Amino acid sequence: MSYSRTKKIGFGAGVAAIVFVGFLATSGQYIQGPSITAITTSASSGLTGGCTSGACAITMLATCEVGERLGWDGSAWACRQPLNDYRSKRVEWNAEFLGGGSNIDTGPLALATGGAGAGTAITSTFTGRPGVVEMVAGSTTTGLSQYLTGNAAINFGDYTATTVEWTGGVPILSTAIEEYSVAIGFFDSGVDMADGCYFLYDRGNVASTGPNTGNAEKLSCWCASNSTRTKYLMDGSTVSDGTFTTVNAPVAAIPNVAGANIMTLRIVVTGSTRAEFYYNGTKSCEITSNIPTGSSRVSGAGFRITKSAGTTSRSLYVDRFRLAFDLTTARSP
Repeated sequence: MSYSRTKKIGFGAGVAAIVFVGFLATSGQYIQGPSITAITTSASSGLTGGCTSGACAITMLATCEVGERLGWDGSAWACRQPLNDYRSKRVEWNAEFLGGGSNIDTGPLALATGGAGAGTAITSTFTGRPGVVEMVAGSTTTGLSQYLTGNAAINFGDYTATTVEWTGGVPILSTAIEEYSVAIGFFDSGVDMADGCYFLYDRGNVASTGPNTGNAEKLSCWCASNSTRTKYLMDGSTVSDGTFTTVNAPVAAIPNVAGANIMTLRIVVTGSTRAEFYYNGTKSCEITSNIPTGSSRVSGAGFRITKSAGTTSRSLYVDRFRLAFDLTTARSP
């Protein structure tokens, strides 16, 4: 009776597998072997090579570009760009909004406000979330508060991919009496963006030709190029570009210090051909039209709360903000 078993060696999702073959007597006792008949490597091992006979050569993956490193993502080894290494093709910046008063750590984000009482403040409301900034729109009917890079800082066509990620929420939902909207992602100015790709919380459907005609407490996804816009309500039934059915993206008020209903929103723009919108880690919308590109169709990155009705101040809480660029080629001296 033949006998074989496979032994995996290494770490992760199957690095190298060694096949042993021998024989068993009728009593079940092993009487010969085992001998090694094959050494194989899996696609996710970060190794190449293997053999079924003779001397066996196994090496680490050698297809990484200069500056890349083998890295583990929880399921596979692959070539990855180290963050913010000058020779890397990945440039990334994170804001945790530590500090207080006028010393909030915001990096390249510039504060802009409008109206009475508009501004920012660091809040200690949320346990375990250091550096949560409160964006205060103030009491003026058209008050606003925003953090934004230069609104002409980003040309999607310059990069392989451009990513923005935001974590936060709202303490009080918008209403017809006290209406406001929130924009998060890549945009320039106003509620009706000329250029950008962004999430919009717009319960009142204030934005021109907005998709939220039913005043739902949900996010919508937008891309705009030269004021021509593609937009979809993310309600779980609307079909966005690429025949991708949107995933429901509700907005709910943050009720307590535990931070329930805090959202993490991410937008990944691939070149200037596709924008993917993620709600709490799940892809929820796709847009492939009206993605701005070229030196005259640029935008910034950031977030903003803008009032459109009422005289009671409304706020936006922001826990963190991330901006990343995947360069087409690595920089060199």
